[in-house]
Amino acid sequence: MSKIVFFDTSFLSHYLVPNPNDASRVLKGNIVVNLIDQLKEQKCELYLSTVVVTELLAAFNDDIEAREKALKAILEIFQLASFDLRSSITTINTLASNGYFKNKSTIKSGERIIIKEDYKILGTALQYGAAELYTDDKAHFNKYSGGEIKIISTDEVVFQPKLFSSNP
Repeated sequence: MSKIVFFDTSFLSHYLVPNPNDASRVLKGNIVVNLIDQLKEQKCELYLSTVVVTELLAAFNDDIEAREKALKAILEIFQLASFDLRSSITTINTLASNGYFKNKSTIKSGERIIIKEDYKILGTALQYGAAELYTDDKAHFNKYSGGEIKIISTDEVVFQPKLFSSNP
């Protein structure tokens, strides 16, 4: 069985929502592309939660053409993982076992508890058995992951340009 890898919106946005005027963002975009190539070569299964897809597509606002281009790129590279009932249960169980609800002392009785999208992404990754989750919100994800999944940030990924191009 190959390694399952998930990506968060913050990580992929460097690539799918480019800003050519921001050198740091361009470098991180190159790192993401390089990492995806490496993971494909290692025969890893690359997944996105449907929650991530929604967040990425929302970044294009009313630009339908850009959204369609991003969606095409997503579907060519990634398998999609739905946030379903099993993912919901995994999310709640993971949060509960890692103290999430104990930290909600400021919530008044009867008030709705809001579960951030990031925790839905984490729950989906855990439900699918992911070994790694790439994000630029590492501290945030580590807070409630309970060490059940390796959380990796862009800054930890070493950029490894190909030594030889296929062109002579």
